[in-house]
Amino acid sequence: MERYIAQMADEALGDMCGPEPLEYRVKLAQSRFSFVSSDHFLKTAPPEIGQNITTLIAMEGKNTDHAAGLIRELIHAILAEFARQDGRAEARRSQG
Repeated sequence: MERYIAQMADEALGDMCGPEPLEYRVKLAQSRFSFVSSDHFLKTAPPEIGQNITTLIAMEGKNTDHAAGLIRELIHAILAEFARQDGRAEARRSQG
């Protein structure tokens, strides 16, 4: 998975923790994920993450509560996947 996807998830987490109204925070987070919604990025992510990014972008302006839940799931899944990949890469580097 491209590191940029994890960076956008991290920035979306910051957006979602802000003091602004939920609708505004969701729009900010959706805009972060729109940067990684091209096929180039989606092909590098696990299928469920790519599908959820596509779903989130398609929901823009609709059902704020559902979008907020999907953003939460995406942030968790992306950062967990990135940590797994980074850990495996670090193990390979230390071996050799």
